[in-house]
Amino acid sequence: MMRLGQKYGAGVYNLLVKDYVPEATSSIGTWTSVTFNNTIDMATGNYRLAGYESDEAGSYMETFFLAEPYTDKMTAALNFPFKVNPALSGTITRPTPSSSPAP
Repeated sequence: MMRLGQKYGAGVYNLLVKDYVPEATSSIGTWTSVTFNNTIDMATGNYRLAGYESDEAGSYMETFFLAEPYTDKMTAALNFPFKVNPALSGTITRPTPSSSPAP
């Protein structure tokens, strides 16, 4: 992403992925409003499990890493259903600190 920004300018980060990755339109996810900036933040709104690194630990990641032909790799990469608008998926909810005093 940094190379794209260096080569084409910072505006590239706000471009829509679907306009440059045609496979996104036929995937199970929704890519209509996902920008390259969303991808670098890992906040596309397309995922299977909400838990920390739950998708990364899933068997579908093995499928992605082992895929050889480009079409198989892209199918595996885009095999995540839509869950939340990308504008909202980058919001990180952190646990609140305990109200009990430190020992």
